Amino acid sequence: MNKNIIIASLIGLIVINVIADYYENTVEEKLEIERVKAENRLEKAKESKLINPLVNQLFSNYVKYWSDQDINKISEEIYGLPFILYDQDETAVFTTQDQVISFLKNTFNQLEANDYGYSVTNSFEHYKEDNNTIIIEMNFTRFLKDGNIMGDEERKASYILKNIDGSFKIVALIPHSPVAE
Repeated sequence: MNKNIIIASLIGLIVINVIADYYENTVEEKLEIERVKAENRLEKAKESKLINPLVNQLFSNYVKYWSDQDINKISEEIYGLPFILYDQDETAVFTTQDQVISFLKNTFNQLEANDYGYSVTNSFEHYKEDNNTIIIEMNFTRFLKDGNIMGDEERKASYILKNIDGSFKIVALIPHSPVAE
């Protein structure tokens, strides 16, 4: 009987060690992956510092207003007219403020139905400034109200900005994933 108890105890210890090794390696691997991701985000952030400070401020406001679903501020302060949306399946040209507001209301209603919470900017990519026009791509993440990531962890959208009356405004949006999902 004592032999059986000793054997069972040894088997138990072996199983516990195997499980512990598995989780230790898994945690170490996860930490390494997160370290690499953090280094990549840091590198992208360094690249973002090369962007015109007015553009940084515009996108900071844009992401805040978008997260707050502040239709009026987006339509008045962020988007310029005419505003063009180059969606995956169609192109829409909004020539009035009312059209932009209607587009934003529909978009935020769909996002709300999908439990959208907020967005964060990860980095800026493909930045090109030429006189009064800027082309820029933003890498961002959307989160659900419960804090989980909504859809893809990293999304991208390209923007065309124009200097209108001394400040940059987004005059074209090219989403690389659905706007309302």
